[in-house]
Amino acid sequence: MMAARQYDDDASPIGGAPQAPPTPSGPGCSGGFLLRFESLSQPGRKLDFPCDRNGHVDLDSLGEVARSNYLFARAVVGRGFSAPVVVGGREQRKP
Repeated sequence: MMAARQYDDDASPIGGAPQAPPTPSGPGCSGGFLLRFESLSQPGRKLDFPCDRNGHVDLDSLGEVARSNYLFARAVVGRGFSAPVVVGGREQRKP
């Protein structure tokens, strides 16, 4: 199961050593796309979730914590996190 990761601007997980963002794989994930929610209150902090090129996240492929984080980020768009954007591949766009 893929997990969501929180990143600072330097692409390191919060509280961890620097590393590259995860490459999504599995059903519904093609081309290495991520759905990114950026924090409105803590610049540089973001939540990434594996998705397809259209921004669809396969909730069944997420672990329990990642699924909770995803649903929370969606619920607080405009208050806690910005509207999500699809990153990866050759383009960056809003779903």
